[in-house]
Amino acid sequence: MRMGTRTPGMKLKDFAIHISEIDIATGRTITPPQVIRESPFGIAEGSHIIRKGKYYYLFTAEGGTEAGHQEWVLRSETGPYGPWEGQGRALWYNRPDEEVQRTGHCDVFEDYQGRWWSVMLGVRPVKFGDKYIEPQMGRETFLVRVDWQDDWPVFNQGRNITLQTVGREPIQKVAVADENRVKWKADLAKPSLDIGWYHKKRPGHLRLYGNCFDLDSPESPAMLLRKQSSYNETLRAKMLFKPSRAGYESGVTVWWSQYSYATIGIGAVQPGGGRPAVPTIVRREPTGKINELRLTYPLLVSGDSSGSSLDLNKPVQLTITAKPTEYEMSLSVGEVETRLSFPSEALTVFPPVGGAFCGVMYGVYSIGRSEPVLDPSDFTDIEILET
Repeated sequence: MRMGTRTPGMKLKDFAIHISEIDIATGRTITPPQVIRESPFGIAEGSHIIRKGKYYYLFTAEGGTEAGHQEWVLRSETGPYGPWEGQGRALWYNRPDEEVQRTGHCDVFEDYQGRWWSVMLGVRPVKFGDKYIEPQMGRETFLVRVDWQDDWPVFNQGRNITLQTVGREPIQKVAVADENRVKWKADLAKPSLDIGWYHKKRPGHLRLYGNCFDLDSPESPAMLLRKQSSYNETLRAKMLFKPSRAGYESGVTVWWSQYSYATIGIGAVQPGGGRPAVPTIVRREPTGKINELRLTYPLLVSGDSSGSSLDLNKPVQLTITAKPTEYEMSLSVGEVETRLSFPSEALTVFPPVGGAFCGVMYGVYSIGRSEPVLDPSDFTDIEILET
């Protein structure tokens, strides 16, 4: 939490570690907060206190969660209020020119054999040319061993965090994908959906009804997301959707935040002249700027203003292909096919407040133009392949 007393004009942030006693039975705070750690970097957060042997250990994440992110540890023989002694340095520091960066926010634990480990946040960006680009995978969890020397914890044998680490026993590799390269597939045949999905109305399908919120709304658009887990993978899905009213739209999305994303799908537009709404292909492409998406209607540009080339009695095949520095999206139905591609840097723009810590996610969506969608959008064969 922020400091109660602040130095006027100070440019550093003033997040510090505070501690209070609570009533275990009710959870009510019973003592005023007391500062136990101020960071020279202006930010101390993500704290944990453990007791091991004769010491209390205070772990803190300092320097913010971007390039300056690092982990510190202090110890006290007296108690959780301190006084605390430190080593005068971070446990380690992954610089912006390393394959793993922004490491910190650690937690430590002891396994059933008495061995110690730590989990932490970090990112693994792609190097493009002579620089690392913004990591579209977002923050991920890293696991390293912890040893104890002179009553101090030593993480990862004293080395910086890398993509490979030294464990404690032989590695048992687990297959990522099956013989068809499928690493995940939504099971829509069961009477109830897996954790992470909403509900289904049509057996064997995932049915969405859009609401009045668009994908750039901070509210709750009708969208189901799954995190990207590899730099080289492909999502495939089939969709049945017949929009009958202008503004109805459904498809797939590459989602970074409400301020930057890409979509490809089917939507209905109003042609004018009192004519009924017609279905067409709708695409949105990120531009590298906040809240600026490039909206296109490829069939309208080609002269099909009636939607006659779309046979929506057939399933629409939707595909998202992720590459280390690029994304490609495609839609095909019958004889019609369209594609769009964009660099990952155009997608991974920082929001005006906070950060997009979760990384890129794939999703299926259904939206209306400020009104609920009365036509169902049915998805099948949703799967992710290792490519």
